[in-house]
Amino acid sequence: GQEVAPGTEITVNGDTVVKAVWKKAQVSVSYDGNGGSGSMDGVTVDKGSKYTVLPNGFTAPDDTQEFKAWEVDGQEVAPGTEITVNGDT
Repeated sequence: GQEVAPGTEITVNGDTVVKAVWKKAQVSVSYDGNGGSGSMDGVTVDKGSKYTVLPNGFTAPDDTQEFKAWEVDGQEVAPGTEITVNGDT
């Protein structure tokens, strides 16, 4: 068969079966410096997939603070931890 975009008109010359075509849902993983300076690139991953949390790339807000952990869904997570991504994080 041939894949066509939703809303595409097709010509039907006989019996025709139109099947749904599924793809993995994708979600975003982004990093928030929470007051720190700098930036880190986010990624897009398949929903339900495993993802390894990156090391911190931000600079602390001031010299009295240092990086402790990431917070993911209310839980502290160390860099290098593998998480399951079920929604934008």
